[in-house]
Amino acid sequence: MATALEIISDAYRESNLIGIGVVPDSGQQVEGLRRLNAVISSALGFEIGEQLTDWQVGATNINAPDIYTYSASVWTHPIQNSRLLLNAQQPQTLFLPTRPDDGARMAAIDQLGTLATYPVTLNANGQNIQGAPTLVLNTNRLNKVWFYRADLGDWVPVATLLISDQMPFPPEFDDSFVTLLAMRINPRYGRAISQETATWMTRSMQKLRTRYRQKKTVPADPGVTHLTRTGFGFGFGGGRNRWMS
Repeated sequence: MATALEIISDAYRESNLIGIGVVPDSGQQVEGLRRLNAVISSALGFEIGEQLTDWQVGATNINAPDIYTYSASVWTHPIQNSRLLLNAQQPQTLFLPTRPDDGARMAAIDQLGTLATYPVTLNANGQNIQGAPTLVLNTNRLNKVWFYRADLGDWVPVATLLISDQMPFPPEFDDSFVTLLAMRINPRYGRAISQETATWMTRSMQKLRTRYRQKKTVPADPGVTHLTRTGFGFGFGGGRNRWMS
């Protein structure tokens, strides 16, 4: 996989801002890395995957009329693309989706600042998370995001890249980020990307969106999930459909 520096170097090279084999200088590296992180951040949840939705874990400080329907049997199995709001005052084990879409994300936020006292274990439920079947979260005020790499079968952490870090995406998408970054850098040098680069960028972005297009999963009210088929008039006792006269 390419490093951030390699992507930045290729982006400067794309419009001949640097020569063949030339490494961007320190100022160009700082500028390129800042813009690369911004490009990746803006793509997550838009070109890549879906937006995150809040998922309460625990009921501390929550006052809702239907809170009795919301229990550990519900919150311990979050759907993909959830932002886990950790509000429990006891240790928890959460089971991540068994068949996550490529590019799905999960986030965790320690709402109470008590993870060191009440740790949360993320069970990858058949996959890995950071290279292992489970991950223990025990840092107070943690705020972290993971991205599912289907090609690795692993939830990898999403973090601000350093210059020597590897890209968090498969190598077939390096061109997507090289061309996007070139488009962001060029105006600073009074350049415009060429028609050839623009055409390739469009093609690369289409591949990126297609790869990470996902099924939209929407959480249902727990009361709805417990309705029986008979309750809707589809029982198997031979009776008529209750919606029919």
